[in-house]
Amino acid sequence: MLIWYANIPEETHWFGTRYPGWSDTFGPISIVLMVFHWGLPFLGIMSRHVRRRPWAVALWSLYILVMHFVDLYWAIMPEANVGAGGAVGIVSSLLCVIGMVALMLGLVITVGSGTRLIPVRDPRLGESLAFENI
Repeated sequence: MLIWYANIPEETHWFGTRYPGWSDTFGPISIVLMVFHWGLPFLGIMSRHVRRRPWAVALWSLYILVMHFVDLYWAIMPEANVGAGGAVGIVSSLLCVIGMVALMLGLVITVGSGTRLIPVRDPRLGESLAFENI
């Protein structure tokens, strides 16, 4: 992508503030994202034993969500650091995430409380509840 953007200075600025060697602030985050947002989950979820344990999948899902937040911070904050950079930017971003999660949970609880979550009249309900994946 750098070669394609090479003749457009306003586009190369985006890369210049985020990659190692060009920026001391967000450059290390780029390396952390490459290793911990892609490499580690890729290797960790490859195992069949991990994917067959719901608690392990839940932990990996939570880890990936946290790393996705770091990825969004890396993509947005270099341009937004004029007014809300540093600790204020991180706190405001976390409050936005917490607000969206609370809104989503409230919606799920409201909709879920009025409907049945298990198909009661399904003739194979007992068989499907007793299913165990090997």
